[in-house]
Amino acid sequence: MKQVILYSSDHCIFCVKMKEWLKQNQISYIDKNLKKREYSQELKQYNAVGIPFILIIDNKTNDKKIVQGFQPDLVKKYLND
Repeated sequence: MKQVILYSSDHCIFCVKMKEWLKQNQISYIDKNLKKREYSQELKQYNAVGIPFILIIDNKTNDKKIVQGFQPDLVKKYLND
């Protein structure tokens, strides 16, 4: 089982597209909207260059994969690895 965390903003068109894609593909995720200061601070630890910023965590191995930007094919690949 893998956990998907999405750092996003309501004003980011690619964030909206990513949320739509995740819903269409029935992928559950945690949305960490950056209007909350704590999520904005949390994102800084990853040195993110932009949003959407997706963190995929393997709950068995605790392995973490990062996807920056709207890259649904890469998200799918990491979920299936």
